[in-house]
Amino acid sequence: MLAIEPPSQIYRTADGGVTWHVVFEDADPSAFYACVAFFDHRRGIAVSDPVGGRFRLAGTEDGGRSWHVLKNVKIPRFDDKLMLGVDCRRAAGCWAVGGGGLAARLSVNR
Repeated sequence: MLAIEPPSQIYRTADGGVTWHVVFEDADPSAFYACVAFFDHRRGIAVSDPVGGRFRLAGTEDGGRSWHVLKNVKIPRFDDKLMLGVDCRRAAGCWAVGGGGLAARLSVNR
Protein backbone atom coordinates (compact mmCIF):
# COMPACT_ATOMS: atom_id res chain seq x y z
CA MET A 1 0.00 0.00 0.00
CA LEU A 2 1.25 3.51 -0.81
CA ALA A 3 0.92 6.52 1.51
CA ILE A 4 1.20 9.57 -0.72
CA GLU A 5 1.40 12.42 1.80
CA PRO A 6 4.94 13.49 2.70
CA PRO A 7 6.85 11.52 3.62
CA SER A 8 5.84 9.06 0.90
CA GLN A 9 5.77 5.57 2.35
CA ILE A 10 5.20 1.99 1.21
CA TYR A 11 3.52 -0.36 3.63
CA ARG A 12 3.49 -4.17 3.54
CA THR A 13 1.29 -6.77 5.18
CA ALA A 14 2.02 -10.47 5.58
CA ASP A 15 -1.18 -11.41 7.42
CA GLY A 16 -3.96 -10.39 5.04
CA GLY A 17 -4.12 -6.78 6.26
CA VAL A 18 -4.39 -7.34 10.01
CA THR A 19 -1.08 -5.51 10.56
CA TRP A 20 0.93 -3.22 8.28
CA HIS A 21 4.60 -2.21 8.43
CA VAL A 22 6.46 0.66 6.77
CA VAL A 23 9.04 -0.90 4.42
CA PHE A 24 10.09 2.26 2.55
CA GLU A 25 10.06 5.99 3.22
CA ASP A 26 11.23 8.69 0.84
CA ALA A 27 12.29 11.69 2.92
CA ASP A 28 12.15 14.07 -0.05
CA PRO A 29 8.91 16.09 0.43
CA SER A 30 8.55 16.37 -3.37
CA ALA A 31 8.20 12.59 -3.78
CA PHE A 32 4.64 11.44 -4.48
CA TYR A 33 4.49 7.70 -5.24
CA ALA A 34 1.16 7.03 -6.92
CA CYS A 35 1.71 3.81 -8.92
CA VAL A 36 3.04 0.36 -8.01
CA ALA A 37 3.38 -2.79 -10.11
CA PHE A 38 5.20 -6.14 -9.93
CA PHE A 39 6.99 -8.13 -12.65
CA ASP A 40 6.63 -11.34 -10.66
CA HIS A 41 6.34 -12.36 -6.99
CA ARG A 42 9.75 -10.78 -6.17
CA ARG A 43 10.46 -7.77 -8.42
CA GLY A 44 8.36 -4.62 -8.44
CA ILE A 45 8.50 -0.84 -8.90
CA ALA A 46 6.76 2.17 -7.42
CA VAL A 47 6.62 5.40 -9.45
CA SER A 48 6.66 8.95 -8.07
CA ASP A 49 5.70 12.15 -9.82
CA PRO A 50 8.77 14.21 -10.76
CA VAL A 51 11.33 15.19 -8.14
CA GLY A 52 13.71 17.86 -9.40
CA GLY A 53 12.18 17.56 -12.87
CA ARG A 54 12.69 13.77 -13.15
CA PHE A 55 10.37 10.89 -12.35
CA ARG A 56 11.57 8.79 -9.43
CA LEU A 57 11.23 5.02 -9.16
CA ALA A 58 11.68 2.79 -6.13
CA GLY A 59 12.32 -0.93 -6.63
CA THR A 60 12.11 -4.18 -4.71
CA GLU A 61 13.62 -7.56 -5.44
CA ASP A 62 12.36 -9.38 -2.35
CA GLY A 63 8.60 -9.32 -2.76
CA GLY A 64 8.22 -5.86 -1.22
CA ARG A 65 10.02 -6.57 2.05
CA SER A 66 12.46 -3.74 1.26
CA TRP A 67 12.57 -0.95 -1.34
CA HIS A 68 15.22 1.49 -2.59
CA VAL A 69 15.26 4.45 -4.98
CA LEU A 70 16.46 3.31 -8.42
CA LYS A 71 19.22 5.51 -9.83
CA ASN A 72 19.81 4.32 -13.43
CA VAL A 73 16.34 4.78 -14.86
CA LYS A 74 15.45 5.97 -18.34
CA ILE A 75 11.95 7.47 -18.43
CA PRO A 76 10.63 9.49 -21.37
CA ARG A 77 9.47 13.01 -20.67
CA PHE A 78 5.74 13.35 -20.06
CA ASP A 79 4.60 16.83 -21.08
CA ASP A 80 1.96 17.16 -18.37
CA LYS A 81 4.38 15.65 -15.81
CA LEU A 82 1.80 13.16 -14.64
CA MET A 83 2.28 9.44 -14.72
CA LEU A 84 -1.19 7.99 -14.29
CA GLY A 85 -0.37 4.32 -14.17
CA VAL A 86 2.28 1.67 -14.58
CA ASP A 87 2.04 -2.03 -15.39
CA CYS A 88 4.74 -4.68 -15.51
CA ARG A 89 4.79 -8.01 -17.31
CA ARG A 90 7.62 -10.50 -17.09
CA ALA A 91 8.10 -10.80 -20.85
CA ALA A 92 7.17 -7.24 -21.86
CA GLY A 93 8.81 -5.11 -19.15
CA CYS A 94 7.09 -2.10 -17.57
CA TRP A 95 4.90 0.41 -19.35
CA ALA A 96 3.77 3.81 -18.04
CA VAL A 97 0.72 5.78 -19.09
CA GLY A 98 0.46 9.56 -18.80
CA GLY A 99 -2.11 12.22 -19.53
CA GLY A 100 -3.60 12.29 -23.01
CA GLY A 101 -3.00 8.56 -23.47
CA LEU A 102 0.78 8.85 -23.78
CA ALA A 103 2.43 5.46 -23.16
CA ALA A 104 6.12 4.70 -22.69
CA ARG A 105 8.27 1.69 -21.86
CA LEU A 106 10.41 2.07 -18.74
CA SER A 107 14.01 0.92 -18.76
CA VAL A 108 15.98 0.17 -15.60
CA ASN A 109 19.70 -0.62 -15.88
CA ARG A 110 21.17 -2.63 -13.02
